[in-house]
Amino acid sequence: MDILSSNLRQSVNIGKQKGNHTTDYTNAIGGSKLDPPKIDGTTWHHHEDGMTMQEVNSDIHDRFTHRGGVPKAKKVALGRKK
Repeated sequence: MDILSSNLRQSVNIGKQKGNHTTDYTNAIGGSKLDPPKIDGTTWHHHEDGMTMQEVNSDIHDRFTHRGGVPKAKKVALGRKK
């Protein structure tokens, strides 16, 4: 289990990620089954599968620079393969 998964509050399938934080975060909150849909001290992480947003501990998430799902989603949205 990776460190983000062990600090996971929830995973939300939003369909195809747009690679746009505002849109993807809004879709994750809208798709959440938890109340409240997001809590303080967490952030949304773009999972690299291109469809899942994960609510994870902000302190843990901020420790890592990563290429994750945002660059992949932007390429897909622009019709690029690489």
